[in-house]
Amino acid sequence: MRVGIRYAAERVVSIHLPGDVLVSAILRPFQSLHSAKRQKKQRSQTEDDVKSSKTSRKRVGRPCRRKRENFREFVDELKHKVLDEGPDFKLDNVKLPPSIAKRQHTLKKITIILDTFKKDLHRANDLEQSVTPDLHHI
Repeated sequence: MRVGIRYAAERVVSIHLPGDVLVSAILRPFQSLHSAKRQKKQRSQTEDDVKSSKTSRKRVGRPCRRKRENFREFVDELKHKVLDEGPDFKLDNVKLPPSIAKRQHTLKKITIILDTFKKDLHRANDLEQSVTPDLHHI
């Protein structure tokens, strides 16, 4: 004999057993075997989509040593231009190599480096002026 229980909503059932033991269970609505398989299949498809999206991205490695040196040398040249031109320096007026010009990430990186360099220069100038004695008061 087969007993099937169907519930319209979740219910919490508590049963008192001998020895003051209380057992609680959550009874969920009845699901047919077909709908359970369908939900499992949908779950596995979404997991596969997540996995494929992770693996489909192209992994970008570290540039070779020569490229890193070239980038460092280019940034050093820009820093010298900042020193020469002072606050009038604009990155827009500099002719950028095509490898740098086509990558927004690299342009942002150079902008951040130069902004930090300008701030450090400004701080150094302020510090130098505060340490230098004012000869007019002597």
